Amino acid sequence: MDELMEQLRKKDVFYVNDVEFATLETNGEFSILLKKEKQPVRWGDLFGVGQKVKLPQTIIIDGNFIEEAIYEMGYSLEWLKTQLQQRESTVKEVFFGQVDHLGNLYLDYYKDRFIEKGKNNSES
Repeated sequence: MDELMEQLRKKDVFYVNDVEFATLETNGEFSILLKKEKQPVRWGDLFGVGQKVKLPQTIIIDGNFIEEAIYEMGYSLEWLKTQLQQRESTVKEVFFGQVDHLGNLYLDYYKDRFIEKGKNNSES
């Protein structure tokens, strides 16, 4: 019993009553499943299933559109062309372009762009 209690304490378990299941693995490690009410609280326990966040997608590389990635994010080629027109640029000027799950577009140009005519240009 002393050895069992020692293994439980190594897993930060001090009360046998907190254990739902325990086993000695073939490699000599001790695995413990705590009772549900004794397990650490997880985000899903408090808020349910979370919203899936899409990873940012690269949509322009080396001055070329990556059409599959544009459509995968739920946007169109026309949307991207409009975004470029609003920034007074063309795809050929863009070294790298990425869009995140919120539709924020990041553009990195071959040549550094400067602030012109009082416009604040946040792209690099």
